[in-house]
Amino acid sequence: MAEEQVGRARRGPGRPRQEHVTRAVLDAVVDLVAESGMAALTMDAVAARAGVSKPDIPRLAA
Repeated sequence: MAEEQVGRARRGPGRPRQEHVTRAVLDAVVDLVAESGMAALTMDAVAARAGVSKPDIPRLAA
């Protein structure tokens, strides 16, 4: 019980990160750069390739 409360205390406010979203976005970035270079990195392109919404992307940096 005490360990559970400590774990909650360390986490910041907001929705917890989802590891599958993080992995999908990172994989999409690597794939896009490998295929088309840095010019291919747009929010729209990364979100479409990763299968996530655009608001999910900035949450990864928080």
